[in-house]
Amino acid sequence: LSAFLAKDQVSLTNGNELLYSNPSFRGMSGGAVLDAQGRVIGINTASEDEFLEINDNNSKEISLGYSLGIPTITFLGLTSQRKVPVESLKIISTATKEINDAESQQIEDQLFIFEQPLKDSNALDWLNYGNQLWRASRLEESFAAFDQAIQRLEKEGKKKTLAKAYYAKGLALSDGSKYQEALEAFTQATVADSTFYQAWRYQGLIFEFLQKYEQALTAYQKAIDNNRDKNDFTLYAEQGGILKNLTRYPEALNSFNQAIKLKPNHPWNYNNRGLVYADLKEWDLALDDLKKAIMENPKNAQFYYNRAIVNKNRVYQNLTIWDVVIADLNKAIELNPKYTVAYWNRGNVYTQMQYFDLAETDYNTAIIINDKETGAYYNRGYLYSIKGRLDLAFSDYSKTIELDKNFALAYGNRGVIYKNLKRWDLAEDDYTKAIELNQNNQEAAVDYYNRGYLYQLQKKWQLALDDYKMAIKLFSNKLDPNLFLVYKNRGLVYSVIQKWDLAYSDFNQAVILASNNSNKTLLAESFLYQEILANSSGNKENTIKGFQQAAQLFQEQGDTERYEIIMEILRQLGR
Repeated sequence: LSAFLAKDQVSLTNGNELLYSNPSFRGMSGGAVLDAQGRVIGINTASEDEFLEINDNNSKEISLGYSLGIPTITFLGLTSQRKVPVESLKIISTATKEINDAESQQIEDQLFIFEQPLKDSNALDWLNYGNQLWRASRLEESFAAFDQAIQRLEKEGKKKTLAKAYYAKGLALSDGSKYQEALEAFTQATVADSTFYQAWRYQGLIFEFLQKYEQALTAYQKAIDNNRDKNDFTLYAEQGGILKNLTRYPEALNSFNQAIKLKPNHPWNYNNRGLVYADLKEWDLALDDLKKAIMENPKNAQFYYNRAIVNKNRVYQNLTIWDVVIADLNKAIELNPKYTVAYWNRGNVYTQMQYFDLAETDYNTAIIINDKETGAYYNRGYLYSIKGRLDLAFSDYSKTIELDKNFALAYGNRGVIYKNLKRWDLAEDDYTKAIELNQNNQEAAVDYYNRGYLYQLQKKWQLALDDYKMAIKLFSNKLDPNLFLVYKNRGLVYSVIQKWDLAYSDFNQAVILASNNSNKTLLAESFLYQEILANSSGNKENTIKGFQQAAQLFQEQGDTERYEIIMEILRQLGR
């Protein structure tokens, strides 16, 4: 965190949701935390102060870590819940005025005037100076000051105070995005004092950021084991978050249950446990937890957004309850008018409801707010593809890939557009990239099918068969309409190369899949292959008649690609 920058939303220290680097001192609890325009954005509650030993008979209070507080959004939520009158409060919803670099520097120069310790000053003077520099965002200077403190403490052999110095340096390094060096500093802190649970905790945070989840879990467990009073619920909450990412859901639930036991009124505990239940498709339990989160803080936009997404994925009597989803997304946007992900997810719901104009408006709004919002570009591209505006869809998919080189779905969908344009090489490149990114999962199955069909159009029969085989292997949902297409098209390839037993077997599987699927298009087309199966029995003329009927159907539908495939089969049969 830099000076004047407050971190909201997620509790990181004993439930204080507002962590900020501006200096605060003993006696300031209950004071206002102000933005650049002098408006109250939070209430100061404490700071991470320590009494550190200078010598056997002397100690000094040092500010290590962050200043702590409650953001106004939480305060307002509590007032409505506890029925505290707020008529005297003037609530301003307009955005804070952005200040430029010169204005920021002017404020810093007025607020932060520090006197560098003399060379013979003790370690704690240097440690305090380093912390002041860190809070003022003078990071490089703070590193040097912390090193001065560390050198002196190492000579004096004061390990517990040395651990605090490494911890302070680790925080500053983290703010400078020097994560590996920060990790080393926090590690040195735990070497000097193996019971320093906050240093273990920050190791866990950095490991999690680096996606080294097993090491993060080890560090968090060390923090839990060394937290003497056992009341820091955030350790369990953070541990639960990692376990959720690793899909170790029962363990994640245990962690969140422990967090709730320690802090039963904290909304984020319920929110996070609700998201685990959602992953488990325990919709009622998920919604119950998100309801509790909203009851504890009805002013938090993300809780409404999360409940909307859970309801979006929940099905009741085969009908998604869109009105409930829209209501929660509306509330999230009302509370946070710049909540871009809420806009484009509402756009997704409108797309499902076929309210295409409303969907496009929401995608456009999200992009206006943040022109680097990949989700908005991708989903707007999908909307354009549905509407047949392929040039605009292509542009949005390309923009998505420009912003996120690993966005597999964007490659796959752009590949479809390249295929429709008969730009075979570019389509193949995009499908191959999507396969590499998706690896072995359901989305990769679709990419294998698409590339297989591309090879089929190019009469690369063996390559098509290889990809269709991989697609069938990876499809986990055996009712997926695309699986019908895989068997049908592989049956057509086998027909071209006149491996009739294999062709009939695939047509038969396609018919079975169609009969188990409510898709009317699949059902109608499957009758053609039933006809081929029923009339063939090794009779070439009957087989030809069946494919002629298929060719006529595809010609009437304007499906030139499949018409040409059927005609290739008929040519192989001498017709």
